[in-house]
Amino acid sequence: MTLEERFKLAVRRAYGAAGVRLQEHHAASLASVYADWAQEADDGVVARVERALAASLGVRA
Repeated sequence: MTLEERFKLAVRRAYGAAGVRLQEHHAASLASVYADWAQEADDGVVARVERALAASLGVRA
């Protein structure tokens, strides 16, 4: 799984848990931004970003 695919899944899960349904292009756009930001990050940083995304929507990752 690529970093962008991982963030796309995280975006869909977090927004879905918050009761928000995103169109495909919105999920892809958000995932791309997160993946670009975390390009050289280790797995621990990526996991923290995923949890922070969920927390920012008031849900758990």
